[in-house]
Amino acid sequence: GVALPGRAHEPVEVAGRLGEVDSTEEWIDPIVGLHLDGTWNHWLAMLEADVGGFGIFNGSDMTWEATATVTYATSETGQLALGWRTLAVDYDHANFELNMDLSGPFLGYNFRF
Repeated sequence: GVALPGRAHEPVEVAGRLGEVDSTEEWIDPIVGLHLDGTWNHWLAMLEADVGGFGIFNGSDMTWEATATVTYATSETGQLALGWRTLAVDYDHANFELNMDLSGPFLGYNFRF
């Protein structure tokens, strides 16, 4: 397990416009996670997930993240990566509420040296 800090500015929607409330909140979440991977020829498949918060240490009620990645080794030092990542945070403390779900694809190229 690990403890990760959180920091957020609370957005607010006013009359159809997105603004920002001048408020900052910081917290620390205990997190436990899992990493699995497997290789075949030039391919690498990887799954990572973690969960945390649990409403302790004045942290979030729940936070979780999951990432699935497929990587192809294009050379001895380079890899093309394609995947999907989802991140969710549910934090509510002292008049500050953050319920956030982010999810989407990513594409990258890794260089090893």
